[in-house]
Amino acid sequence: MPKVKQTHGKDSIYVSEASSHLKKNPDFRWSLVKDNFITEEECELLREHIYESCMNPKLDKRKKNKEVWDKYYNSKKTNVSIYDKGDDTEFQWLIDRVWTTMKVANQVYWKYDIDGLRSAIGLYYNVGEEPDGELHSDFANGIDGNMDTTFKLTGLLFLNDDFDGGELEIIQGKVKPKAGSLLMFPSFAAHRVLKFSGADRFTMVFVVEGNTFV
Repeated sequence: MPKVKQTHGKDSIYVSEASSHLKKNPDFRWSLVKDNFITEEECELLREHIYESCMNPKLDKRKKNKEVWDKYYNSKKTNVSIYDKGDDTEFQWLIDRVWTTMKVANQVYWKYDIDGLRSAIGLYYNVGEEPDGELHSDFANGIDGNMDTTFKLTGLLFLNDDFDGGELEIIQGKVKPKAGSLLMFPSFAAHRVLKFSGADRFTMVFVVEGNTFV
């Protein structure tokens, strides 16, 4: 059967002409970065909130699925809930900004069926704490009946970059941390945090949800 060559970046794949009628998305991106998404002052505000909340668990306003989150992060006090869907948050200005930006990016590049922002989590990596280094996906990240297939897009907000290393490796490359920049990618894309040194590492993770892929 004849083949049709298609090129994506530096890689090439071959598909059958019999598949040429299928609907494709020529605008698809494995990742997208928006620089200067928040200011240095806003980065500092968020870093301080995450650090203080991680050091004092009583400040963590997380109400839902606390046992699940503690198990996921091996009970380390390195994560703090900033927002759960339906809850009030002092950082609503950030939630609104992230949702608006990721909604527009989705319309242009992914075109998924999305419903809203599910959650926002602040992450604090102590300079002496090694990332697990394992590739993982946020989509259906669970076991048995706990697998959630409604995670559609992931946003990662870098809150500092005064350390060495600490890139996010995702599919075909590495994204260098840049304070104030927002990285967006499909939640099914495998990724991992690389080793870093020299300073603590602060980020925020946002999950956009929607009906499962069909």
